[in-house]
Amino acid sequence: MLDFLKGGKVTLTVTVDRGLRVYNPGETVKATVTLESARELKIRAGHVAFVCQEDYKYGYETTDSDGNRSTSAIWGQTKHPVDQRDFLGETVFPANTHQTYDFTFLIPAAAPPTGSGSIYRLKWIVEVKLDRKLAGDMRGEAEVAVVSTPPGQLVTPGEYGQSSEPGEAELAFFLPSKEWVLGQTITGELRIHPHKEFTANEIRVELVRHEYVSVEDGNSADTVAVKAKLAGKTQLRAGQPQIFPIQVPIPADAVPSMEGEEGVIMWHLKGILSRTLRSDTCIEGEVMVYTGGPG
Repeated sequence: MLDFLKGGKVTLTVTVDRGLRVYNPGETVKATVTLESARELKIRAGHVAFVCQEDYKYGYETTDSDGNRSTSAIWGQTKHPVDQRDFLGETVFPANTHQTYDFTFLIPAAAPPTGSGSIYRLKWIVEVKLDRKLAGDMRGEAEVAVVSTPPGQLVTPGEYGQSSEPGEAELAFFLPSKEWVLGQTITGELRIHPHKEFTANEIRVELVRHEYVSVEDGNSADTVAVKAKLAGKTQLRAGQPQIFPIQVPIPADAVPSMEGEEGVIMWHLKGILSRTLRSDTCIEGEVMVYTGGPG
């Protein structure tokens, strides 16, 4: 932050030891706060905090004077300090001050990763505030990129998902694991066990990012990140199973799965049997997507 008031430049900067590189949950962040002032600077107090910040777009309802109700959406923000300290009391810094302060913060072992969706965003920051006498507060911050790594708990090969119309056809994804990393390709099979005869105009698989915000009236958003066509027009007959290999690339710059206090981001693998003059027959199952950890 720069301050040019009263004839002198004041800067407050915050840096972390890894810069743009990433951190795992459970690791320690080393932060440095640097204060430079060309003029005398009066401080009432100095505060530093390690914060989980959530930004979210949520719905709310209003009622006008005539009793008419309407719904709107607005962005909100919540900050959750996991560690906060007062590092300065009332102080007067002389002109031409150059002062540094070093801090360490522990990232919680269960910390959700950094990520930004369309209606829900989460980031970790080191945030500094200097309360000044007879002047506006000075603030500075540095972002800490926190990643997630697969825990290795959902790596047993098996069938996943649930058919939307089990009376028409039992559908299942056969996957070697439910844990995946950004940039990987989800491999496996879409297994179809028809109980009735019907024609699918197309058989495809989609990778869908689902976001949900719980604040007030809530909000949700689905984004199709990848579409993969498995087959064109296909005749399905009762009692004759069909199996389609799948390969669905996870975008390397996608948002990982995460859950904060105000919202969640989930990934679903969706199989679709497109049909004419009636609803599609589908299967949907969650897959866990992780950042992958430091490289």
